Amino acid sequence: MPSFASLVHCLRSNTTETPDTVNFTTAKKAQKYIGGFQGKEVRVSAQAFEDLKVAQKVIWQTKQLLPYGAGNLTPEVFASRGESYLRANYGLAKAPQHGGLAESSVRVQAGNCSGHAEVSYKLLAASETDRPVARVSSSMVDHAFCMIGDPRDPTQEAVIVDAWPTFPGAFRLEDGKQSIMGEAPTVVSWTRAGPKPALSLDIEGLKPVPFEEIQGFFKSLDVPSVPGKKLENFIVEQNSRSKFMFSSLSTTENPATTYVTDWTSETVQADEIPGKYFHEKFEGLKAGKKHGF
Repeated sequence: MPSFASLVHCLRSNTTETPDTVNFTTAKKAQKYIGGFQGKEVRVSAQAFEDLKVAQKVIWQTKQLLPYGAGNLTPEVFASRGESYLRANYGLAKAPQHGGLAESSVRVQAGNCSGHAEVSYKLLAASETDRPVARVSSSMVDHAFCMIGDPRDPTQEAVIVDAWPTFPGAFRLEDGKQSIMGEAPTVVSWTRAGPKPALSLDIEGLKPVPFEEIQGFFKSLDVPSVPGKKLENFIVEQNSRSKFMFSSLSTTENPATTYVTDWTSETVQADEIPGKYFHEKFEGLKAGKKHGF
């Protein structure tokens, strides 16, 4: 797991580290778990292409700031032996004391969809884009994510920024899973078109919460606090009662989509992710299947 200092440096330098990328939809060992996808090419406007590039960048900056991932996604819970569950839920519980959900999620280095969305929104609001950006919620299910562009404008191709799923990637709103995203997301927070304010997420001022503090919180609730089999079994049992766990690998209908535009030979591939990250989460995916997810 990267150090907190290295994550801060990555954000300050406005870069993302994505060496040795893989296209997860074509990875042979994953196909029996994720199924097959027919690759397709989608031509978009120059503006939409730039928005997709910004979205992809912010998605992986968010993932780097929340390296333990989601506390309610089976691949990430089992990849961390349950630690992401502890961290994400502690972050939710302590958000008011930590200055907000984005700040709390960064401090615990994990979050559910709302935590990922809040972090992504603050990064988008401080990015180079002069496009309108929004933190939105699905009209179909309880799901939070972000968007670049205004879907009310028929001349625009709104682009989704959803860093929560295990294998995320940038895509247009119209290419998302309608059962999850919906056609008309509800706007929760909005930043208008034009120059954006200075970075509102003070990464350097946020100190990581010691894991011992998180463990102490859950011990007081009589919840297993050591990552491992006992904690995993507890999570499985709790999920059998309230069904809070998901196996969302992607929230786009076809992650094997490659976006192209007329003005450059560059592409944006919705299924391109860092190789090391893929292998780590794939092990969690397999472990989750063994638990019946």
